[in-house]
Amino acid sequence: MKEKIEKIKQIADCNAPATEMQIKLCNTYLRQKNLPEIPADFAAILMEANGFIHEGATVFGATLAEDEDWFSDILANNSDSTAGDSLLLGTSEDHNLLLATGKFQVVDRTFGDIVMSSTDPIETITYFLS
Repeated sequence: MKEKIEKIKQIADCNAPATEMQIKLCNTYLRQKNLPEIPADFAAILMEANGFIHEGATVFGATLAEDEDWFSDILANNSDSTAGDSLLLGTSEDHNLLLATGKFQVVDRTFGDIVMSSTDPIETITYFLS
């Protein structure tokens, strides 16, 4: 997995790794809002790089980095969520990156069509950022 994350880091700007405590705290807040928690495989990615940005597409981190105000985080982007069982993990001009029904999905922001769906978060992030 680290090898694949390194490939993403070569094309995208990334934040410093999240700590296990940051992810646990984020999950606590998500539970309080009746939202899905960050899954373990996505958390493992965040512990290598806590968010990515590439050509206008942003994959959110577990928490906003104190020294990186141009990154965004999962909590801020799901605070008013009415999505129920889905979790917004990233945005671009044309697409949203979601965790929905146990799958990572790239969804068209205008029409709501699922453009890509996978159980592999790295595959989905790579697609989303390209």
